[in-house]
Amino acid sequence: MVKDLCLFCGEGEIHLAWFKVVMRNAYVQSAIIEYLKGHGAEIRFGYRTGIQPDVEVTYEVFTLVDEHTNVDELVVGLAGLDEVVHVEGGISHNVSLQPVEFLQELLGERAIILRATTFVDILKILNEHIPQSDTLLFLAGLRGGSNAAKYFTQSARLERSNLTMILTELLSVCGWGRLQIEFDFQSLRGRIIVMDSYIADTFKRTELPVCSYMSGYFAGFFSEVLEENMYVSEIGCKSTGSPFCEHIIYQAPIFNIEHLARGEGT
Repeated sequence: MVKDLCLFCGEGEIHLAWFKVVMRNAYVQSAIIEYLKGHGAEIRFGYRTGIQPDVEVTYEVFTLVDEHTNVDELVVGLAGLDEVVHVEGGISHNVSLQPVEFLQELLGERAIILRATTFVDILKILNEHIPQSDTLLFLAGLRGGSNAAKYFTQSARLERSNLTMILTELLSVCGWGRLQIEFDFQSLRGRIIVMDSYIADTFKRTELPVCSYMSGYFAGFFSEVLEENMYVSEIGCKSTGSPFCEHIIYQAPIFNIEHLARGEGT
C-alpha cells in the first residue's frame, strides 16, 4: 500500500486522471490497463489491494491525459468491462505523480525502483568485461522467473490454465513491456512477443539481440509451472531493428533447471 504520493508542478497543460476500479477478481487488471492505454491515458502508477483470483480487488491507477480527454467517458467505458463492479474517476491539473514508499514490497519481498537506464548500464558493463555474458544474464533471469512463479503458485493458484495471463499481467504492471503469448501445452512450444521491451528500448540500436535476461525469466517461469525443463531464445529484437522482441520457447531436456539456477552443470 502506498504511504505517500508526491505531486510536482508540471509544465503546460498536464492532466493527472485517477481511477478507482473494483474488480470481481485480480485477472481483470490487464483488461483495464489495455483499455486505458487504448484511449490515450498514459499510466504513471497503479496499485491494488490484493492478488486473490476469486475475491473482489480494488485497483487504483493514475494516468496522464491531454486536455481533450473526457474522464467521465473513460469511467463509463471501464464500468462496461467484464467483471468490473464499480468505477470512480477524477482529474487534477498541472501536476505529475511520483509514488514514494519505504520499504516497498513486490511479490512478498522488499523491492526498489530502478531506472531502466541504470539496469541497462549494468548489462553493458557485463557484456564488455565478461565472456559469454548472455549466458550469465539468462541464468540470472532464470532464477528470477522461477522464484516469481513459486510465489504465484502459493498465493494465486498459478497453474497451466492461467500461466500466460498472470505472466502477461505481471510484466505489464512492472513496466517490462506488453506481452503476447502463444503456447501449445501439448507440444510445449510457443512464442512470446514483447512490445516496448524496457531493455531493448533503452539499448536503442545494437547488432545483436539484448534481452537474454528476459528470455531466462520466461524460461524459469514456464519451467516452474510446467515442471519441465524449458528453454527460451530471442530470435528478433527491437534493438536490432525489428518492430518488437520475439522469443521462442520449447522443451529442453538436456539440462536440469535447478542446477542451472544454482550455476551448476553446463
